[in-house]
Amino acid sequence: MYMDNYKTIALRYLKLNKKRSMITVLGVAFTVLVLYILLNAGFSFLDMEKAKVLKETNYEMIFYTETAEQIQAISSDPVVKTAHVGGFYVDNQEKSYEQALFVTGDSPYHMDKNFQYLTDTYGIDGKLNQDLAGFYLQGYEGNDTYVLILVLLLISYIFAIFGVGVIRNSIQLSLFEQIKDYGNLRCIGATEGQLKAVIYLQGVALELLGILVGIGVGQLGMSIASIFLSMELNFHILPVFLIVIAYLVDLYFAMEENCKLVTGMSPVSALRGEFRIRKEKFKRRRTSLYGKLFGLEGDYAYKNLMRSPGRFYKNVGAMFLGIAALIAFLGVSNSVGKYYDLMDKTYQYYQVYYCDLLNVDQTIDEVQKNIPTVEYFKEIGEVNAVQSAKKMYQAEVVVVDIENLVNHYSDENWFSLQLEAYEDMEGNAKNSFEEGLSRVKCYGYDKEDYARYEDVLVEGTLDVSENGIVLVNGITVPEEDEDSLGVLWKDYTFSDFKVGDTIDIVNPGKMRDLMVKRLAEASDKEEIGYYPRVFAECKEELIKQGAYKTYVIEGIVKNDCNIMTYDGTISIVLPMDKYYAFTDTDESFVTGMRYHIDGDLSGNDILLMRNESMTKSYEESEYMYMVEGIGFLKQLMKYFLIFAGFLVIVTSANIINTTASNIHMRRKEFAQLRVIGVSEKRLMKMVILEGVITTLVANFWGILVGNLISYGCFLYINWVTGIEYSVPWVGMIIGLVFSVAVFCGSVYMGMKTMKQNMASDLVASGE
Repeated sequence: MYMDNYKTIALRYLKLNKKRSMITVLGVAFTVLVLYILLNAGFSFLDMEKAKVLKETNYEMIFYTETAEQIQAISSDPVVKTAHVGGFYVDNQEKSYEQALFVTGDSPYHMDKNFQYLTDTYGIDGKLNQDLAGFYLQGYEGNDTYVLILVLLLISYIFAIFGVGVIRNSIQLSLFEQIKDYGNLRCIGATEGQLKAVIYLQGVALELLGILVGIGVGQLGMSIASIFLSMELNFHILPVFLIVIAYLVDLYFAMEENCKLVTGMSPVSALRGEFRIRKEKFKRRRTSLYGKLFGLEGDYAYKNLMRSPGRFYKNVGAMFLGIAALIAFLGVSNSVGKYYDLMDKTYQYYQVYYCDLLNVDQTIDEVQKNIPTVEYFKEIGEVNAVQSAKKMYQAEVVVVDIENLVNHYSDENWFSLQLEAYEDMEGNAKNSFEEGLSRVKCYGYDKEDYARYEDVLVEGTLDVSENGIVLVNGITVPEEDEDSLGVLWKDYTFSDFKVGDTIDIVNPGKMRDLMVKRLAEASDKEEIGYYPRVFAECKEELIKQGAYKTYVIEGIVKNDCNIMTYDGTISIVLPMDKYYAFTDTDESFVTGMRYHIDGDLSGNDILLMRNESMTKSYEESEYMYMVEGIGFLKQLMKYFLIFAGFLVIVTSANIINTTASNIHMRRKEFAQLRVIGVSEKRLMKMVILEGVITTLVANFWGILVGNLISYGCFLYINWVTGIEYSVPWVGMIIGLVFSVAVFCGSVYMGMKTMKQNMASDLVASGE
């Protein structure tokens, strides 16, 4: 009998189970599809990062050459492909080399070897381009490529386990159905090796076809995804190699397990359709925990599960991973959501802004030169997460009577900490302190933004008269609560001003004009304290001229709900028309831009918003710095969700297939129970309890591990800024309901669809 005949038999069995074979191929293809895209995305990311490094530093190593002879000798060496001279500063030496040599060797995979050879041969110091070396598994400092590749290998192996599991279960079911055929083959002289060949050929055929379909669809999916993504997803041969190796290695062990089902039986047993009949000694069993919970049926269910502990632990392990991943995802998502809510509440409605205050010693032209360009502002406004953008108007005004402010300041105002020392101040120190006390900020808002203060109005009205102002008299900030690992919101009040109190303000336009003029004329600019002295002189002069006006506090708000204020002093908010009159400005006096964020900021968005290439002579929000790390985590969670979803789907498919094969193998056992008087309803209960027990164990470990991961991520987020921890109950409930549906549902459907013919089942199969 030739081997070709056994190939034909293998293909015949696959055709006989055409529907199951197609589903198996699709199951393998799905796992390969996801894995292929993940691996290619990983390697494409490496390519993209490598291209960035090459664009900025197109060399492999630097040598600290100082003479023309050294440069000529190294450049002429056979291992050097290209070389150029340039300046380079060495931090640890605090020395600059004007003629350092930037070298590229004959192969990037020989960087370490070439660098060591050149330094030893020519006795010259230098360094590798570590950022580039890491991509070629070279170098020694901060090389994360090894870690990434190990992660990719681990992911490959995990996916291979699930993909091959689909094949194992499919072929196992086929073995149960065709057991008599294998018995016939044994009787006519087929060796164990030939039977193994039939089983292995079925597995290899299904797997290779699934791999081809998965890679083909995956490549098509990557080509489409590249159109919509900023990252180009290229074809890489290494992912194909990793997939084939991982799947074939796993297939060997899976098919070896299936082969034992056939080769471990006698030809007579095979012809009778009997499987794995195991003789057990009679022994007294104690009532298990599940017996106490569910009675005799629970004991029976637990006993049957422990007859094949390997299968039980595989089912528990597979499902607990899915439950843990689901709980961890929802728990981390909840923490991330709370963090974003915290940041939005902390930084108020306009989380991001760029501005420069119109001080009393500046012209508007000077202010507008300090802030970013109009083009940059437009670029920020085009970010997807930016919902609205508004021009900013803020100016500084000077109060006439400092004592009036001092007497009203509360203990929670940071100036109050220095008021006791103020009494003993004189000269420059006193002038400086009075200058700081005299300054008050004023903000102008359009109707939409100004109406937002209705929610934080404490006293009075926002509809102010010509001589009225609205005082921002505090700030609401989050403070960590160490007892509950959460956040307490605390309101700080800066003063005890009431509606009806008055504040005298020096004419802002005249103060700016006079200050700019006097500072330009000052001849003693190098003298210590000249600026506070000029400020005091200008203020006093305008007061004597009567260039000031009395304003009535007609409204008080507890905090600024539009932007986050930092300085702990009172400020003034007004509608735009009142603002122009109050600050002696007009609509051309734009001092910056503010942006309301509604959505996630990508890494590129954050890099744009915190443009490090600009000279920061203006004030900007810290919001984009605060969400940078957590934003990366949120993006990562999207991929984790895909992985968790895949894990749950494939795990469920494997459990359903395994349960179906298990029930098929136990037909003889079920028939025996029916013969001795066990009702169909009670039998169903006994078998479903196996699913219940498996569910309980899987959920115990899944909930434990999932919550540990969730809490660990929470501690990381809480380390940045405190947020309140909440147990991911939703994830736990979903995991429990889903696992019950999978385990108990697969058992129920398997029992319902099995044709119970006691006469044939008694001689058919059993464990």
